Order: sequence, then C-alpha cells, then structure tokens
Amino acid sequence: MKRIISIFALILIVFNSYSQQDSIENEILNYSSTKSDIISKGRRLLLDKFIEGDYAKVKTVKDYLINLEDNDYKAVFAPEHWLILYWTQEYDTLLTGIKNFKKEENYYNQGKINPQLDLLFKKIKEKSIESEYLLQQFISNSVLQDVEKDFLRLHLYFMLTENPSLYQDTINDLADTFLTKYPDNDYENFTREYIRYKLIQGKWGLGFEFFSGYNIYNGDINQYFSNNIPIGIAFDAAYKQFNLYLRAYVGIGKTKKDIIRDDIIWDKGSQANTYSAEISLGPDIIDSKSLKITPFSGISIMGISPTENDISNNKDLKHVELKTVLGYVIGLNLDIKLKKTKLRNYKSFSQNPFGYTVLRLRYTYCVPKFESRYKEFKGNIHYISIGIGLFARQSLIEY
Repeated sequence: MKRIISIFALILIVFNSYSQQDSIENEILNYSSTKSDIISKGRRLLLDKFIEGDYAKVKTVKDYLINLEDNDYKAVFAPEHWLILYWTQEYDTLLTGIKNFKKEENYYNQGKINPQLDLLFKKIKEKSIESEYLLQQFISNSVLQDVEKDFLRLHLYFMLTENPSLYQDTINDLADTFLTKYPDNDYENFTREYIRYKLIQGKWGLGFEFFSGYNIYNGDINQYFSNNIPIGIAFDAAYKQFNLYLRAYVGIGKTKKDIIRDDIIWDKGSQANTYSAEISLGPDIIDSKSLKITPFSGISIMGISPTENDISNNKDLKHVELKTVLGYVIGLNLDIKLKKTKLRNYKSFSQNPFGYTVLRLRYTYCVPKFESRYKEFKGNIHYISIGIGLFARQSLIEY
C-alpha cells in the first residue's frame, strides 16, 4: 500500500512540474508590449518615416520615443537626436541639448538599457552627408542669432565628417575662427571639449633604447683586458629640456694576459664580461624636428668578471673578478629622429605628434676607478654606442 501511495505521489509531482513549465512557456510566449519592444518598433518606424521624407511624422515619433526614456531606458542616442533635429529644424531644442550635454553622458549611456542595434544612425548620417548643403541652408534661413547659426554650421560639419582624425586640422581652424569671432559665447565649452582637438607638447617625456657598440680600454687596464662589445638597454625620462638616462650593459671581451691574484690564475684568452650601469643627466642644446643633441654627465658602477660557465668549471675564478666600483661618466648624445610614432593613450602619448622612433649615437668617457680597489687596473674607457628606440613627449589637449 505504501509503495502505491509513493508512486502516486511521484506521478503528481511530475505532472505538476510539467504543468508549471507549460504555464511559464505560455507566459513567455504571450509576453509582449514591453518598453524595449516599443522602443525597438518605434525606432524602426522613425527610420522608415525618415527614409520616406515624412519629417512631420519623424518629429512625432521622435518626441514619443524621447518621452519613453527614464532612469532605466534609453530610446535615442544623442548623435541620432541631434541629426534628426537638424532635419526637423528644431534648433532651440538642439542648442539646449548641446549646451546641457555632459561628458559623462557618453553616446552609449552606460547603466541604461539601450535600444537594440539597428541602422538608424547610419542611415540618418548617410542622408545628412548627401544633403549637407540643404541642412546648411535650413540653418541660414532660420531666425537664429549669428552666433547660433555659426555654431550649428560648425557642429554639423563636425558631425558629418566621416573620419575626423584626417580633417582635425580643418575642424580646429573652423573652431578657432568661431571662438575668436564670438568670445565667451554659450557654446564655447562644448566647442573646446568636443569639437576642437589640439595637442600641445607637455613637459614630460619617456623613452627606451636597445644598443650596442664598441668599448676601448685606456691606461693600465688595457694591458689586461681587450676592448669589448657592449649589449645593453636604456631608459630615458625628460622634463622640459633636461634628460635623465638610465643605462645598463654587458660588454663581451677577453683577457689579454694571465691575471694572477691570490695564486689563482685567470688564463689569457678567457672571456671577460664587463658589467656596467649608469645614471646621467643633461640638457638639450639642440632639439629640432630631425635632431637632438644632449651633453651629459653622471655616475656609473662597473665590474669585470669571468663568465658563469667558467666559474662553474673552476669555482676559484670567482675570487679573481674585479668587483664593482663607482665611477664617473661624461659624454654626448646625438638622437636622429626617424619618424613619428603614434602611441595609444590619448591623455599622455596617444595620436602623439611628439613621439618618434630614434636612432641614437652616443659617445661616453668613463673613469671607473678600479685603482681604488686594485692598483694595477688603473685606467679609463671610451665607448661609442649606436641604438634604436622610441621617445615620446607628453601630449596634452589644449582647451
């Protein structure tokens, strides 16, 4: 009897589950006329009427869609709304909307439910580009003040420019003319923040470089070590005309004779690596479009050692290395600016006319002061390096 009751209960549970699923399915299928659906259909109707040229109906549908907007839903994006207002010639609404436009209210109104993707803006812009002269005539024939007419002409040209980055100089010239003609006008802030885009060179700059070259030993140290080939990396920081250089390299050379210290022999002809790091500072004396020349001075640390492989084969060799000592450097930097380079952060280095690829020639005279620890290794170093890298001055938007 209990088994029969259990089976009957199971059947009821399964039946009830299917009934609930069927009910939810019917509810979903019959769910319609949501605000999202109305907005989507309204935008399609708006586009159809715009293509038909029924601008009275376009205005009616547009107003209805705008009234649907609230804290959760967006029906018409700002660029779409603005172009429609040019066609319906509602200039007071257009000018008010532009003046009240806030930077944080971006075109996609993040945080709101946006309309489904469609071709509304694309089609309106295409027809507006084709009919730009007509729209400009509408503006000229309006009863607006001259400052408002000139601003709308500028704004319309800006909106209909298909690739603003290619025509930014022209847009900037038009914006400057407008700002000069109408100082302290109601549309100055919008013009400076959204239409006019001029970059000026900032005070700061950053760069890096990979380099190699040739190091020449002088003095007593030349009796023990051959000249060497450095392989290194450098980082630059600049403020105004002053440059800070951080450089490090490994110089690959050989011993020229047996080096004996504490009865340990570092054999002639063994590989000897020079390790160096330096920091230097210097002012630009020439900084043109193609060339920059900078004398510098600073300090370095340097050491000379057998290779790790040789030390692993003979651990006593670690006792014959010339441990790092403090030294001094002076020299001259010659930067050849090869081509402009666009980097990607607009607040600092993006679309940057002040960034470039650099070919760097550098002469350095180094006094490593090995004699402070090893009397027989007195001497200095001349080295010439050639490197390739990037350098960019900070770019700022001029408002």
